[in-house]
Amino acid sequence: MLKQIFLRLALLSFILPASWADAEEILITDINDRVRAQEDISGTATVEFILSDSSGAPAHGFQVYFTNLETKLLLIQDVSSGSAVFTGIEPGRWQVSSSVDWARFDSVLIRSDRSPMALTPNTTGAEGIIIPTVIAGVALAGPIVTISDSHGDATPLSPSS
Repeated sequence: MLKQIFLRLALLSFILPASWADAEEILITDINDRVRAQEDISGTATVEFILSDSSGAPAHGFQVYFTNLETKLLLIQDVSSGSAVFTGIEPGRWQVSSSVDWARFDSVLIRSDRSPMALTPNTTGAEGIIIPTVIAGVALAGPIVTISDSHGDATPLSPSS
Protein backbone atom coordinates (compact mmCIF):
# COMPACT_ATOMS: atom_id res chain seq x y z
CA MET A 1 0.00 0.00 0.00
CA LEU A 2 2.75 2.46 0.98
CA LYS A 3 4.69 1.53 -2.15
CA GLN A 4 1.65 2.36 -4.33
CA ILE A 5 1.31 5.77 -2.68
CA PHE A 6 4.97 6.59 -3.38
CA LEU A 7 4.65 5.41 -6.98
CA ARG A 8 1.57 7.59 -7.51
CA LEU A 9 3.29 10.61 -5.96
CA ALA A 10 6.33 10.05 -8.16
CA LEU A 11 4.12 9.83 -11.25
CA LEU A 12 2.24 12.96 -10.23
CA SER A 13 5.51 14.88 -9.83
CA PHE A 14 6.36 14.10 -13.46
CA ILE A 15 2.92 15.10 -14.72
CA LEU A 16 2.60 18.46 -12.95
CA PRO A 17 4.95 21.19 -14.17
CA ALA A 18 7.38 22.42 -11.56
CA SER A 19 6.25 26.00 -12.14
CA TRP A 20 2.79 25.22 -10.77
CA ALA A 21 4.24 24.43 -7.40
CA ASP A 22 6.24 27.61 -6.94
CA ALA A 23 4.10 30.32 -8.52
CA GLU A 24 4.06 33.46 -6.39
CA GLU A 25 2.67 36.93 -6.89
CA ILE A 26 4.19 40.27 -7.84
CA LEU A 27 1.96 43.16 -6.81
CA ILE A 28 2.93 46.66 -7.99
CA THR A 29 1.36 49.77 -6.45
CA ASP A 30 1.92 53.50 -6.86
CA ILE A 31 2.67 55.90 -3.99
CA ASN A 32 -1.08 56.28 -3.38
CA ASP A 33 -1.32 52.50 -2.85
CA ARG A 34 -3.35 51.92 -6.04
CA VAL A 35 -2.63 48.56 -7.64
CA ARG A 36 -1.01 49.11 -11.04
CA ALA A 37 -0.05 45.52 -11.91
CA GLN A 38 -0.38 42.09 -10.40
CA GLU A 39 0.73 38.71 -11.71
CA ASP A 40 1.58 35.22 -10.55
CA ILE A 41 5.12 34.28 -11.56
CA SER A 42 7.48 31.36 -11.13
CA GLY A 43 10.85 32.39 -9.73
CA THR A 44 11.83 35.91 -10.73
CA ALA A 45 10.45 38.30 -13.34
CA THR A 46 11.40 41.14 -15.63
CA VAL A 47 9.28 44.27 -15.09
CA GLU A 48 9.25 47.03 -17.70
CA PHE A 49 7.65 50.43 -17.25
CA ILE A 50 6.73 52.35 -20.42
CA LEU A 51 6.82 56.11 -19.77
CA SER A 52 6.01 59.29 -21.66
CA ASP A 53 6.38 63.01 -21.10
CA SER A 54 3.55 65.57 -21.05
CA SER A 55 3.50 65.72 -24.87
CA GLY A 56 3.15 61.94 -25.16
CA ALA A 57 6.69 61.43 -26.45
CA PRO A 58 8.84 58.63 -24.97
CA ALA A 59 10.31 59.95 -21.73
CA HIS A 60 14.01 60.04 -20.83
CA GLY A 61 16.47 61.74 -18.51
CA PHE A 62 15.16 60.77 -15.07
CA GLN A 63 14.95 57.76 -12.77
CA VAL A 64 12.30 55.24 -11.76
CA TYR A 65 12.39 53.93 -8.19
CA PHE A 66 11.14 50.40 -7.53
CA THR A 67 10.88 49.47 -3.85
CA ASN A 68 10.08 46.09 -2.32
CA LEU A 69 7.72 47.05 0.51
CA GLU A 70 8.48 43.88 2.48
CA THR A 71 12.29 43.91 2.38
CA LYS A 72 12.74 47.70 1.78
CA LEU A 73 15.07 46.91 -1.16
CA LEU A 74 15.27 49.99 -3.41
CA LEU A 75 16.11 49.54 -7.09
CA ILE A 76 16.83 52.56 -9.31
CA GLN A 77 16.77 52.55 -13.09
CA ASP A 78 17.46 55.37 -15.56
CA VAL A 79 14.68 55.98 -18.10
CA SER A 80 15.84 55.75 -21.69
CA SER A 81 13.68 55.88 -24.83
CA GLY A 82 10.53 55.74 -22.74
CA SER A 83 11.43 52.58 -20.86
CA ALA A 84 12.78 51.47 -17.49
CA VAL A 85 13.49 47.74 -17.15
CA PHE A 86 14.07 45.87 -13.89
CA THR A 87 15.31 42.27 -14.05
CA GLY A 88 15.46 39.53 -11.45
CA ILE A 89 12.43 40.86 -9.56
CA GLU A 90 11.35 38.57 -6.74
CA PRO A 91 7.69 37.96 -5.87
CA GLY A 92 6.29 40.38 -3.31
CA ARG A 93 4.65 43.76 -2.93
CA TRP A 94 6.48 46.51 -4.86
CA GLN A 95 5.97 50.27 -5.12
CA VAL A 96 6.90 52.36 -8.16
CA SER A 97 7.71 56.08 -8.24
CA SER A 98 9.85 58.48 -10.25
CA SER A 99 12.32 61.29 -9.66
CA VAL A 100 10.18 63.81 -11.58
CA ASP A 101 6.56 64.90 -11.28
CA TRP A 102 5.82 65.20 -15.01
CA ALA A 103 6.38 61.61 -16.12
CA ARG A 104 3.43 59.47 -17.13
CA PHE A 105 3.60 55.70 -16.58
CA ASP A 106 1.72 54.43 -19.63
CA SER A 107 1.99 50.70 -18.98
CA VAL A 108 3.61 47.99 -16.90
CA LEU A 109 4.82 44.74 -18.46
CA ILE A 110 5.60 41.68 -16.33
CA ARG A 111 7.27 38.54 -17.66
CA SER A 112 8.34 35.52 -15.64
CA ASP A 113 12.06 34.92 -16.23
CA ARG A 114 11.23 31.22 -16.69
CA SER A 115 9.04 32.06 -19.67
CA PRO A 116 10.56 31.76 -23.16
CA MET A 117 8.45 34.69 -24.38
CA ALA A 118 9.71 38.06 -25.51
CA LEU A 119 8.71 41.14 -23.53
CA THR A 120 6.39 42.96 -25.90
CA PRO A 121 4.38 46.12 -25.23
CA ASN A 122 0.63 46.06 -25.72
CA THR A 123 -0.34 48.22 -28.68
CA THR A 124 -4.09 47.68 -28.37
CA GLY A 125 -4.54 50.07 -25.45
CA ALA A 126 -6.64 47.48 -23.61
CA GLU A 127 -6.34 47.48 -19.84
CA GLY A 128 -5.02 44.37 -18.13
CA ILE A 129 -4.79 42.27 -21.26
CA ILE A 130 -2.73 39.08 -21.36
CA ILE A 131 -0.81 38.90 -24.62
CA PRO A 132 0.34 35.51 -25.91
CA THR A 133 3.39 35.63 -28.13
CA VAL A 134 3.49 33.56 -31.29
CA ILE A 135 6.87 32.52 -32.66
CA ALA A 136 6.95 30.58 -35.96
CA GLY A 137 3.21 29.94 -35.64
CA VAL A 138 3.45 28.33 -32.19
CA ALA A 139 1.93 30.04 -29.17
CA LEU A 140 4.23 29.79 -26.18
CA ALA A 141 3.10 29.44 -22.58
CA GLY A 142 3.66 32.14 -19.98
CA PRO A 143 1.64 35.35 -20.15
CA ILE A 144 2.89 38.87 -20.49
CA VAL A 145 0.67 41.14 -18.47
CA THR A 146 0.18 44.68 -19.66
CA ILE A 147 -1.50 47.25 -17.50
CA SER A 148 -2.22 50.51 -19.29
CA ASP A 149 -2.93 53.76 -17.49
CA SER A 150 -4.36 55.47 -20.54
CA HIS A 151 -7.81 53.85 -20.43
CA GLY A 152 -8.20 53.10 -16.73
CA ASP A 153 -9.03 55.42 -13.89
CA ALA A 154 -8.71 59.16 -14.37
CA THR A 155 -5.57 59.33 -12.24
CA PRO A 156 -2.41 58.49 -14.18
CA LEU A 157 0.53 56.83 -12.46
CA SER A 158 2.03 60.29 -11.91
CA PRO A 159 3.32 62.65 -10.57
CA SER A 160 6.34 61.02 -9.00
CA SER A 161 4.36 57.86 -8.66
